[in-house]
Amino acid sequence: MEIEAHRASIDGIIASETNAVISAVAGSEQNVPTDKDVLLGQGKALEESPGNLRLRELIESNSSRYEKASRFDKTTIAHNLVQAIKASGGRFLKQAAGDGWEVVVDTAARDKISHAFRNFRARGQTWGRRGRKSRPPKPDAQTSLNDGDDSSEGPDALKRPRYFV
Repeated sequence: MEIEAHRASIDGIIASETNAVISAVAGSEQNVPTDKDVLLGQGKALEESPGNLRLRELIESNSSRYEKASRFDKTTIAHNLVQAIKASGGRFLKQAAGDGWEVVVDTAARDKISHAFRNFRARGQTWGRRGRKSRPPKPDAQTSLNDGDDSSEGPDALKRPRYFV
């Protein structure tokens, strides 16, 4: 009788360890990013993921309401966007220490959305990169940007415009 109880105990331990391994493997498979997931982090690949592009659309469509809202209402708007993304099957994921992804808590997701609203406003209601300087326009070959005295400059004066900064 004791041997049967011991075997039952060992079988129970093996079953629980097997279930733990299976659930750990299943949990890591569940955290593979899908097209609906918003990925937290930096880099062009993350910025251009379908879930992040969808988040940008939501930010753009709610930006005027967010800007007019009080501080409390801004938190509510961000919370509602988190819930909308989750209701559509999306999650907020960040890269784990290993190769996988982990789901972040709702407060981190809400912070991500609030940060996206601030970035959208700082970039002048556009998603382009901030701080990029545009090059001055190229002059046409007939126009000289010099002081008008082209004779002292030689024949290349029209080809070398001077830009004053």
